[in-house]
Amino acid sequence: MEIHAPIGPTHSFKDFVVHILIVTIGILIAFGLEGAREGWKESKAVSEARTSLEAELHLDRDQLRLEREQVDKANQDLDRLLANLPQLAKTPAELKAQVLKVPFGSYFFRTTAWDSALASGVLAHMDVEELHLFDEAYLGVKNYQDVQKSTIPDWISMQAYFGSHPVYTSAELIEGEERLRSLKIRNEFLEHVGDQFAAGLKSSIGEEKSGPALR
Repeated sequence: MEIHAPIGPTHSFKDFVVHILIVTIGILIAFGLEGAREGWKESKAVSEARTSLEAELHLDRDQLRLEREQVDKANQDLDRLLANLPQLAKTPAELKAQVLKVPFGSYFFRTTAWDSALASGVLAHMDVEELHLFDEAYLGVKNYQDVQKSTIPDWISMQAYFGSHPVYTSAELIEGEERLRSLKIRNEFLEHVGDQFAAGLKSSIGEEKSGPALR
């Protein structure tokens, strides 16, 4: 920003006052224009960040729907296995085949737009209420991912256990049942966290924007 004084010498106090007024007004106009330009840049940055965040959360919403279908299917399979375990244990090959079919919801969720918005500082210019909604949604992403990761060892343990037994003693069958129940408990907790995740998504992107209800 450059400020130029009026051209021509000052010959009286009146000329001096006019000179000062012109310079002052010029400075105020320049600062006003600079402020308006910065405000426009901030508004544009917030608008672009909002668009990116909403697009990313829409993708995460779709992934969550697929993920929950898998978790529901896994719980149904686990219930059937637990109900029929003594009978299935008489034919270990069939038991192994059914256990190996139990799905694991391994869908990935994105946080790139949120990480970028945090790094750029644009979130500082966002409306507080809107920022809170986005923050809640992405906290849901993180919490779900954490629980999802903690479920992996139980799923692998169950698959490995039933995949390595050609026959079962009574004690081994009890241990196998414990592994099935452990995974079921993990999945039930995953469903609970999924409910919170879905609620955060609805609040941040709006049900009218998100299509069918997440349940």
